Amino acid sequence: MRIVFRAGPGRFVANGLWHQGLVANADGNSLNLHEPGVVRLFLDEAMDAVAPALSRGGTEIDGWPLFDVLVSR
Repeated sequence: MRIVFRAGPGRFVANGLWHQGLVANADGNSLNLHEPGVVRLFLDEAMDAVAPALSRGGTEIDGWPLFDVLVSR
């Protein structure tokens, strides 16, 4: 499984202005993807959504909906 974060309106991905691994939104929420606990949270949230696709050899999913769930906790 590959969780992907693409920059877009209100969505920011580290590009040299912040430390590598940072994803943030316009509301001031951010997560450091280099922290093992953060990665584990993303994996736990993603497993239910992508389990069927993984049996077919993997998948790429948009990480932003997962980000929204995690920062709302």
